[in-house]
Amino acid sequence: MDAARAWARGGPSAQELQQAALLGLRAEEVTAQPFAVWPDNWPYVEVFVRLETQWRIGPGGAIGMDYGVIPAALRLMGVAGAMRGEYFEALQLMEHAALEEFKRGH
Repeated sequence: MDAARAWARGGPSAQELQQAALLGLRAEEVTAQPFAVWPDNWPYVEVFVRLETQWRIGPGGAIGMDYGVIPAALRLMGVAGAMRGEYFEALQLMEHAALEEFKRGH
């Protein structure tokens, strides 16, 4: 959830994270405010960041992720069918953390 909060505060873009990964850097090494990600959770964070353009926006700002695109995105990213439910739950947790951060005005 720290990763989602950092993203909501304006952390690095998906492209910046990918470039940093090519250089052997972890996400917390390229952000202004470091955060820890357990290695087992890193795949979920990568998917969350890659879905950064899939948010529904209302008059008051972000209202949540566009759930309609998530199954197709997970398939395109090569997530095994049996794992997609687990990824969806992780995305929801991060979505809620990001929404809380947006409400704080960051």
